[in-house]
Amino acid sequence: GYEWKFMETDLQQLDFSIQDIPETMTLRSLTKVPNKVLWPSYDTAFSNGGDRRYVQQSEKQRYENFESFFSRQVPMDAEASLVLFSGETAVGFVKIDLIEEGAYVHGVGVIPEYRRQGLAKLVLGTSLRKAAENQHTRMILEVDTDNQAAVGLYESLGFKTVKGSISYIWEK
Repeated sequence: GYEWKFMETDLQQLDFSIQDIPETMTLRSLTKVPNKVLWPSYDTAFSNGGDRRYVQQSEKQRYENFESFFSRQVPMDAEASLVLFSGETAVGFVKIDLIEEGAYVHGVGVIPEYRRQGLAKLVLGTSLRKAAENQHTRMILEVDTDNQAAVGLYESLGFKTVKGSISYIWEK
C-alpha cells in the first residue's frame, strides 16, 4: 500500500518569499501550452520523482493518466496553472483544478536537470499567489508520504497535513 498526506494552505495567509524568474526563463499559462509540448517534461519529471505509483505504470498508462489529468475539459484556474520554459523547453509546471472542495494542485513538477534551483517553489509559489488573487481561499493537494522532497516543498509554502490515507493496489 501507499500512504498519502492530504495537505492544505490558507491562501489569504501566504507568508513566503520566492525568487524572481531567471532572465532565461518565462512563465506561460497552461492554457497556451498544448499537451504534446507538456507531455515529455511531465513524464520526465514524474519518472524521476518520488511518486511510486507513477513509475510502476506502463508508458501507455502514464500517458492516458496525463491526458486525463491535463484535460482542458476539467475546470481549472487558467491564471494559476503555469508552465515554466527555458527557451522553448518546458522545464516545470503546475496545474490547479477547481473542484468542489476548492482549488486543488493536480500536478507540479520540474525536470531533473533543473531541480535544486528553487524552481518548483517559484512555479508553485507564483501559482498560489495567482490563485489567491483570483479569490480562492485555500489550496489542497495530496502527496505520497515517502516523497520527502515534495512534502518539504509544500511545507515551505505553508501547507499543513490535514489527514492521511492508505491506498492499496491489488496485483494478480
